[in-house]
Amino acid sequence: MKVIYIGSTVPFSGKGLITLGIGKYFLEKKLKVGYFKPLGTTPYRVETDIITDRLAYFIYQSLGLKDDLSYISPVLLDYELMVKAVRGEIGELMSEVKKTFEVIAPRKDMVIIGGSETVWQGTFLGISGIDIIRALNAQLILVDKYTGTSFLDNITEIKKILKENFRGIILNCIKEEQRPDITELIVPWLEKREIPVLGLIPYDSFL
Repeated sequence: MKVIYIGSTVPFSGKGLITLGIGKYFLEKKLKVGYFKPLGTTPYRVETDIITDRLAYFIYQSLGLKDDLSYISPVLLDYELMVKAVRGEIGELMSEVKKTFEVIAPRKDMVIIGGSETVWQGTFLGISGIDIIRALNAQLILVDKYTGTSFLDNITEIKKILKENFRGIILNCIKEEQRPDITELIVPWLEKREIPVLGLIPYDSFL
């Protein structure tokens, strides 16, 4: 079984659509796919007694998955959770993430883990993207925008931490004026650091 974590270093990088596309691709290949988003940020009530993450629910529905909906987003980051965490009133949360994985993973060929806003979000809770990737031995596919030197810093740090668990990067929302720098400078820089470039997606104002 393969475990893939779809993450980013900046919010609104297009992770949701990429996650959906990857999920559909493997379902069309007749593979059994599981999905969950460990740390939700947009609480959404879908049944009387179930509150999950809005994007996670959309992906779950779009892929036609049948796993127990209550496990799709085990931790929801809202103001109440933040206050409890700061006051030291919550326990260790990684166990909740691992429990969800153990429910979702059986009889699957692949489990896709949906990242939160960035791979750093949730660090103060002990369940950042980096924490989860290491705990579940997942492979990171980074969906990111090129943001200049901050992008270079982020990629360097992630590669240093995750090493071979950093599977590759999809550069999204590439504007025409960025293309020369990305193709002539950034792609060779990434490849020199053994970070495969899995896709270059142009900016689309409709999306």
